[in-house]
Parts: sequence; C-alpha cells; structure tokens
Amino acid sequence: MPNHVWKRAGWGMLLMMLLVPALVFAQTGQEFVPDEGSGGQEFDAVTAPLIVPTVDEFAPPQGAGQGAEAAPLGISAYVDVTSDTQSGVLTPSYRVSRSLAFKAHVPLIFNYTRHYMGFDAEGSGLGDITLDTEYTRRIGGSGAELRLQGSVKLPTGDENKVDTDEFGFDYPVPLGTGAVDVLARAQYAWSSVNTGIIATGVYRLNSGNETATDFGSAIMTQKVTNANMGVLGLFARQRMGGKWWLNLGATTMITGDGDVETSWNDGTPGGKASLDQGGTLVDLFPGITYDLGAFKPFAGARVPVVTSYDNDLRDDSRDAAFIFQISYRPASLTE
Repeated sequence: MPNHVWKRAGWGMLLMMLLVPALVFAQTGQEFVPDEGSGGQEFDAVTAPLIVPTVDEFAPPQGAGQGAEAAPLGISAYVDVTSDTQSGVLTPSYRVSRSLAFKAHVPLIFNYTRHYMGFDAEGSGLGDITLDTEYTRRIGGSGAELRLQGSVKLPTGDENKVDTDEFGFDYPVPLGTGAVDVLARAQYAWSSVNTGIIATGVYRLNSGNETATDFGSAIMTQKVTNANMGVLGLFARQRMGGKWWLNLGATTMITGDGDVETSWNDGTPGGKASLDQGGTLVDLFPGITYDLGAFKPFAGARVPVVTSYDNDLRDDSRDAAFIFQISYRPASLTE
C-alpha cells in the first residue's frame, strides 16, 4: 500500500485516540471538569509509568545489530491528564551493561484536585520519587527479552499538603503517601520488524504512614497503610507503514483493602479498621507512535472498561485519561 495512504490512516488513528476520552464522558453525561463523580487514584504517578511501557521497552527485533541495543544513557517523559489530576514523570536511565540498568522516576504534579463538601482542594508540587534496578536477559536471537525489576518509592512528596478555603479551614490534598513502598515488575517483550508484544506484571507493597495527634490529655497515633495492588498487562504495537506504529494495551488491576490502626498513650482502647479500597479495574490503552529515530513520541488514552469496588458505597466512576510519552535515546550501546 502506498506510504501516503498509511500516513492518512495514521493521522486518522491519532485523531481517534484523542477523541476517545471525550466520547466516554459524553456517554456518561460527565464533563471534563472537576466533579463529585470523578475518581480513581490507582493509576498514580508512581504506578502508571511502570505499567505503560515506553517505546524503547519493546525488544529489539530478531536479527537486529548492535545499533538496536539499549543506550547507556536515556530519558523518557510520561504525562497523564484527567479532570482531577494533571501530572508528568521524568525518567532518566543509565544502562551499566546489556543486563543491568538503573532508573529514577521523578513525578511533578501540576495539579491535583480532591473534592470535599462545598470545596475543591487543589495542590501541586513534587510527588514521590521511585528508584529502579532492572535486570534484562536476551533470549537467544529470537527477538525476545525477559526483564525483572525491583523499585523503591521514597516519600519525597508532601503528604501534609493542604488547601485553605476562604473561611480559613484546611483541606488535605496530599502529594505523597509519606511512606517507603516497594514495587516489583516482571516483563516479557518480543518483537519482529513490524510487530511488538509486551506482557507485564507489577506488584506494589505499601507500607504504613504513622501520624500523632496531641489532644492535650492524650496522644492519638494512627498508622494508615494504603492497599497493596497487583497488575497484569498486555501491550502490542503494529507498524502501519513508514514510521507510524499503532499501539493497543489492556490491564487488569486488583487492589487490597488497606487499613488504619489507631492507638492511644493513655490506655484508651485502640483498634484496626479497613479502608475498604479493594476492587478490580480493567482499562484499555489505545495509542499511536511516530518514530523519529532518537525521539519517539506516543499519544494515546487510558479508557476505563470495568470498575468494580468491593465497597458498594464507593463511587465507581473513573475518568478517562489523555496520555503522552516521549522517549529519547542519544546513543547506542556498543561492546
């Protein structure tokens, strides 16, 4: 098929990807503005970049030369936009060898909105930074790779961030969890010249954030532990012609309940209660990539398909998100 036909198809697909969130809102009667119905913080600036693969995470195709190897130095950017949260994550990486790489995910939250009765609290700033260690094993000359990754999330975001209303009341709008969390990821990637597949599994183990409140006669201590979560994802891409690639992915996320533990220093009985955060979420990730060599921009969307929370009283509406990624690889790794 002539290249100009593929290019026209590519622009059409890009337009469709950008229209997907608008169509979802139109079907549910929601507007792309902060509203009581918008929710779902599971895909935050820590978890999302580990789930959605960058272009460079697709394996070099079978028979590729040294030029297809991952670069010693690289950087990628991930931008996620919903009605409640607009954030970006900058990820510099350094590959020590073909098997070992280190990464840092630095999130900047442009705006985060949390809804309260009669007031929408907003906050912005640095989020929680995540550090990765990644091991990659090339599976022969089959165009396949197996990756194992361990990550540590640091409490660099302000978990005590507040927004003050006109009457002087403070409303929490945390930019981090205030705790050190651990994440693990396993990834299988396979590529040919025109096709790529990535299967990924992510598990996030959250630790508790402890705070103390002095009431004068007694001190109450609360330890809040957000829900652990596991994610399975499958992502694929297909060359449409020339430098255009069509991407499609799907994920299933299962979250635990989380809990809050309360204790008092004066002997008052404490207790432990569930946060009722458990649920199952299924999302689709359509998108399109244009390969510019060192630069590889991606534009797409995250579209909620299934939202099933264990707590029947919890609002099960979730926003679609606009997603933009760009990867930059300045040089190739040589022996």
